[in-house]
Amino acid sequence: MPTFLFSSAVFRMYPYIVWTSLLLTISAAYFSVGNHHPDEHFQILEFANAKIGLSDTKELPWEYEQLARSTIQPFMAIYAMKLMHAIGIDNPFSIAFLIRLITGICTWAISILMINVFIGDFKTKGGKLFFMLSVLLLWFVPYLNVRFSSENLSGYSFLLALLLLLIHLKSVHKKGVLLMASGLLFGFSFYFRFKWLLLY
Repeated sequence: MPTFLFSSAVFRMYPYIVWTSLLLTISAAYFSVGNHHPDEHFQILEFANAKIGLSDTKELPWEYEQLARSTIQPFMAIYAMKLMHAIGIDNPFSIAFLIRLITGICTWAISILMINVFIGDFKTKGGKLFFMLSVLLLWFVPYLNVRFSSENLSGYSFLLALLLLLIHLKSVHKKGVLLMASGLLFGFSFYFRFKWLLLY
Protein backbone atom coordinates (compact mmCIF):
# COMPACT_ATOMS: atom_id res chain seq x y z
CA MET A 1 0.00 0.00 0.00
CA PRO A 2 2.67 2.66 0.87
CA THR A 3 4.44 1.80 -2.41
CA PHE A 4 1.23 2.39 -4.34
CA LEU A 5 0.47 5.56 -2.36
CA PHE A 6 3.82 7.17 -3.08
CA SER A 7 4.16 5.90 -6.63
CA SER A 8 7.26 7.40 -8.22
CA ALA A 9 5.26 8.29 -11.37
CA VAL A 10 3.21 11.03 -9.71
CA PHE A 11 6.13 12.44 -7.76
CA ARG A 12 8.38 12.31 -10.82
CA MET A 13 5.84 13.99 -13.10
CA TYR A 14 4.89 16.96 -10.95
CA PRO A 15 6.84 16.94 -7.66
CA TYR A 16 6.41 20.67 -7.17
CA ILE A 17 2.60 20.31 -7.18
CA VAL A 18 2.70 17.45 -4.67
CA TRP A 19 5.01 19.18 -2.20
CA THR A 20 3.37 22.59 -2.65
CA SER A 21 0.02 21.03 -1.79
CA LEU A 22 1.49 19.47 1.36
CA LEU A 23 3.05 22.80 2.37
CA LEU A 24 -0.28 24.57 1.82
CA THR A 25 -2.08 21.92 3.87
CA ILE A 26 0.35 22.37 6.78
CA SER A 27 0.01 26.15 6.46
CA ALA A 28 -3.79 25.89 6.48
CA ALA A 29 -3.64 23.76 9.64
CA TYR A 30 -1.40 26.34 11.32
CA PHE A 31 -3.16 29.52 10.25
CA SER A 32 -6.75 28.34 10.57
CA VAL A 33 -8.40 29.99 13.56
CA GLY A 34 -11.52 28.64 15.18
CA ASN A 35 -13.76 26.37 13.14
CA HIS A 36 -15.49 26.30 9.78
CA HIS A 37 -18.80 25.34 11.41
CA PRO A 38 -19.67 25.45 15.15
CA ASP A 39 -20.38 21.69 15.17
CA GLU A 40 -16.68 21.06 14.58
CA HIS A 41 -15.89 22.57 17.97
CA PHE A 42 -18.97 22.43 20.18
CA GLN A 43 -20.15 18.93 19.23
CA ILE A 44 -16.79 17.21 18.87
CA LEU A 45 -13.98 18.88 20.79
CA GLU A 46 -16.20 20.16 23.60
CA PHE A 47 -17.77 16.71 24.00
CA ALA A 48 -14.24 15.31 24.28
CA ASN A 49 -13.31 18.00 26.80
CA ALA A 50 -16.35 17.09 28.90
CA LYS A 51 -15.40 13.42 28.88
CA ILE A 52 -11.93 14.17 30.25
CA GLY A 53 -13.29 16.64 32.80
CA LEU A 54 -12.26 19.94 31.19
CA SER A 55 -15.76 21.21 30.34
CA ASP A 56 -18.99 21.41 32.30
CA THR A 57 -21.60 19.14 30.73
CA LYS A 58 -24.29 21.69 31.65
CA GLU A 59 -22.80 24.10 29.14
CA LEU A 60 -22.84 21.64 26.24
CA PRO A 61 -25.44 21.82 23.44
CA TRP A 62 -28.68 19.86 23.67
CA GLU A 63 -27.28 17.03 21.52
CA TYR A 64 -25.11 15.88 24.43
CA GLU A 65 -28.02 15.28 26.80
CA GLN A 66 -30.18 13.79 24.06
CA LEU A 67 -27.37 11.43 22.98
CA ALA A 68 -27.78 12.70 19.44
CA ARG A 69 -24.22 12.64 18.14
CA SER A 70 -21.87 9.93 16.94
CA THR A 71 -19.26 8.89 19.48
CA ILE A 72 -16.49 8.19 16.99
CA GLN A 73 -14.97 11.64 16.59
CA PRO A 74 -15.25 12.74 20.23
CA PHE A 75 -13.45 9.56 21.27
CA MET A 76 -10.80 10.08 18.60
CA ALA A 77 -10.32 13.57 20.04
CA ILE A 78 -10.21 12.20 23.60
CA TYR A 79 -7.34 9.82 22.84
CA ALA A 80 -5.52 12.52 20.86
CA MET A 81 -5.87 14.92 23.79
CA LYS A 82 -4.73 12.33 26.33
CA LEU A 83 -1.69 11.52 24.21
CA MET A 84 -0.79 15.18 23.87
CA HIS A 85 -1.29 15.79 27.58
CA ALA A 86 1.00 12.83 28.27
CA ILE A 87 3.82 14.45 26.29
CA GLY A 88 3.29 17.84 27.90
CA ILE A 89 1.06 19.61 25.35
CA ASP A 90 -1.74 21.22 27.38
CA ASN A 91 -2.48 24.36 25.38
CA PRO A 92 -5.92 23.85 23.74
CA PHE A 93 -4.89 25.89 20.70
CA SER A 94 -1.84 23.68 20.17
CA ILE A 95 -4.01 20.58 20.55
CA ALA A 96 -6.52 21.92 18.01
CA PHE A 97 -3.66 22.72 15.62
CA LEU A 98 -2.21 19.20 15.91
CA ILE A 99 -5.63 17.63 15.32
CA ARG A 100 -6.03 19.79 12.20
CA LEU A 101 -2.50 18.91 11.08
CA ILE A 102 -3.04 15.15 11.44
CA THR A 103 -6.39 15.45 9.63
CA GLY A 104 -4.79 17.48 6.85
CA ILE A 105 -1.90 15.08 6.31
CA CYS A 106 -4.28 12.10 6.20
CA THR A 107 -6.59 13.77 3.67
CA TRP A 108 -3.56 14.86 1.61
CA ALA A 109 -2.33 11.25 1.51
CA ILE A 110 -5.78 10.05 0.40
CA SER A 111 -5.74 12.69 -2.35
CA ILE A 112 -2.34 11.42 -3.55
CA LEU A 113 -3.71 7.88 -3.56
CA MET A 114 -6.69 9.03 -5.63
CA ILE A 115 -4.34 10.63 -8.16
CA ASN A 116 -2.34 7.40 -8.40
CA VAL A 117 -5.52 5.40 -9.01
CA PHE A 118 -6.99 7.66 -11.72
CA ILE A 119 -4.11 9.50 -13.40
CA GLY A 120 -3.50 6.65 -15.85
CA ASP A 121 -6.99 7.22 -17.28
CA PHE A 122 -5.93 10.64 -18.59
CA LYS A 123 -4.33 10.31 -22.00
CA THR A 124 -2.71 13.74 -22.37
CA LYS A 125 -0.10 15.49 -20.25
CA GLY A 126 -2.38 18.53 -20.02
CA GLY A 127 -5.22 16.39 -18.73
CA LYS A 128 -3.01 14.83 -16.07
CA LEU A 129 -1.76 18.26 -15.00
CA PHE A 130 -5.29 19.67 -14.80
CA PHE A 131 -6.42 16.65 -12.76
CA MET A 132 -3.58 17.06 -10.26
CA LEU A 133 -4.14 20.81 -9.95
CA SER A 134 -7.87 20.26 -9.39
CA VAL A 135 -7.34 17.63 -6.71
CA LEU A 136 -4.46 19.26 -4.83
CA LEU A 137 -4.42 22.99 -5.46
CA LEU A 138 -8.00 24.12 -6.00
CA TRP A 139 -8.15 27.24 -3.84
CA PHE A 140 -10.38 25.86 -1.05
CA VAL A 141 -8.91 22.34 -0.88
CA PRO A 142 -6.06 22.89 1.66
CA TYR A 143 -8.40 24.78 3.99
CA LEU A 144 -11.19 22.20 3.93
CA ASN A 145 -8.77 19.26 4.16
CA VAL A 146 -7.68 20.23 7.67
CA ARG A 147 -11.20 20.45 9.13
CA PHE A 148 -11.88 17.80 11.79
CA SER A 149 -15.56 17.77 10.92
CA SER A 150 -17.97 14.87 10.53
CA GLU A 151 -18.61 15.84 6.90
CA ASN A 152 -14.90 15.81 6.09
CA LEU A 153 -14.08 12.50 7.78
CA SER A 154 -17.20 10.87 6.36
CA GLY A 155 -16.39 12.00 2.82
CA TYR A 156 -12.74 10.95 2.97
CA SER A 157 -13.63 7.60 4.55
CA PHE A 158 -16.01 6.94 1.67
CA LEU A 159 -13.38 8.05 -0.87
CA LEU A 160 -10.67 5.86 0.66
CA ALA A 161 -13.06 2.87 0.76
CA LEU A 162 -13.84 3.38 -2.91
CA LEU A 163 -10.15 3.72 -3.82
CA LEU A 164 -9.24 0.51 -1.97
CA LEU A 165 -12.04 -1.29 -3.78
CA LEU A 166 -10.76 -0.03 -7.14
CA ILE A 167 -7.18 -1.01 -6.27
CA HIS A 168 -8.43 -4.50 -5.43
CA LEU A 169 -10.32 -4.76 -8.72
CA LYS A 170 -7.33 -3.54 -10.76
CA SER A 171 -4.82 -5.72 -8.94
CA VAL A 172 -3.57 -8.94 -10.51
CA HIS A 173 -3.10 -10.53 -7.09
CA LYS A 174 -6.39 -10.09 -5.27
CA LYS A 175 -6.03 -9.28 -1.58
CA GLY A 176 -8.96 -9.88 0.73
CA VAL A 177 -7.56 -7.41 3.25
CA LEU A 178 -8.32 -4.56 0.82
CA LEU A 179 -11.95 -5.66 0.61
CA MET A 180 -12.18 -5.91 4.40
CA ALA A 181 -10.65 -2.46 4.86
CA SER A 182 -12.94 -1.04 2.17
CA GLY A 183 -16.05 -2.46 3.84
CA LEU A 184 -14.95 -1.15 7.24
CA LEU A 185 -14.34 2.33 5.82
CA PHE A 186 -17.72 2.36 4.05
CA GLY A 187 -19.25 1.68 7.47
CA PHE A 188 -17.20 4.44 9.11
CA SER A 189 -18.25 6.88 6.38
CA PHE A 190 -21.84 6.37 7.53
CA TYR A 191 -21.18 6.52 11.27
CA PHE A 192 -19.03 9.65 11.06
CA ARG A 193 -21.98 11.53 9.56
CA PHE A 194 -24.99 9.83 11.15
CA LYS A 195 -26.16 11.79 14.19
CA TRP A 196 -28.51 9.68 16.26
CA LEU A 197 -26.15 7.39 18.14
CA LEU A 198 -25.67 6.88 21.85
CA LEU A 199 -22.80 8.86 23.31
CA TYR A 200 -22.14 6.33 26.08
